[in-house]
Amino acid sequence: MFMTLARHYSIGAESLLLELGQYNADKQVYPITIRNLTQTVKLTMNGSINMPRDSARTFKQEYINGLIRPQVAVRAGNGEVLTAALINDSDSSIYEYVKGEFIAVAELKRIEAERERQTAGEMVNVSGGCFTANGKQTCLDAFRIGKYDVTQGQYQRIMGNNPSHFSSCGDDCPVEKVSWHDAQAFISKLNRKTGKLYRLPTEVEWEYACRSGGKNEEYCGGNDIDAVAWYDDNSGSKTHQVGQKQPNGLGLYDMSGNVWQWVQDWYGSDFPSSGNNPQGASSGSRRVGRGGSWDREAALARSENRRRNNVPPDFSSLRVGFRLASPVQ
Repeated sequence: MFMTLARHYSIGAESLLLELGQYNADKQVYPITIRNLTQTVKLTMNGSINMPRDSARTFKQEYINGLIRPQVAVRAGNGEVLTAALINDSDSSIYEYVKGEFIAVAELKRIEAERERQTAGEMVNVSGGCFTANGKQTCLDAFRIGKYDVTQGQYQRIMGNNPSHFSSCGDDCPVEKVSWHDAQAFISKLNRKTGKLYRLPTEVEWEYACRSGGKNEEYCGGNDIDAVAWYDDNSGSKTHQVGQKQPNGLGLYDMSGNVWQWVQDWYGSDFPSSGNNPQGASSGSRRVGRGGSWDREAALARSENRRRNNVPPDFSSLRVGFRLASPVQ
């Protein structure tokens, strides 16, 4: 008859009991419990780890050899234990306790990335740096920006409607006919749903990302507009699915062309390029859009172009969409 395998661990002032139950071959789970024996309010986490039979045999032996150990997290100030994780010293893997399961951190990251892809879309980390913009040296901290424009499918899932003129283009086409205010409403609802801090990029962030990290590029990704953008000469008078043209050097698609992209800034006559992480004008009546669109000439899709799309924040058009930004996680 199988007996629970138990081991005691002392971590600072805490005395933890780690118990490994009998492997359930049908469900392919190992029951595991962590008990804190010293707190006034006892902490007990009953959970399980999913693993196939072969992995379970190895895991049991590693447990017997003392390679599986608990790690506690405490609340700053009063020392109260909040939760615990498991560490496997044989391969340095970490299992976090989430709703009754001990889940490998690598798997949690995969789940989180998929959840983000379904709501906010894929995000790309942009390293901080300095570049020349409007004849001035401008520096930015690292940030994240959407790999694609926000799509009609994403917008529908968050807002429950699709305002796009080109709705027949499909879920993977950029949402358009959205005002700056509409973009902010989407972001607010997305942040409540995900607990994240999504936002529009600043104008400087947008241009730095467009130019593949501040490189000298005529369009967002190079000097050949037909390779990177949908514009009036090649679009067939309509938007197209995101990601069909070549990406720029950061792996971002459609930064030039397809739809104009709202940015956070109020419009000012001078590009906001002084100091670190420069912002746009402190107030105004018009917001900035960048990148050009499916029905505009090549010149308006240039990486440094600021003409023809600074408009009131309640303006919407079949030419205008947006893409997300966020802090680096």
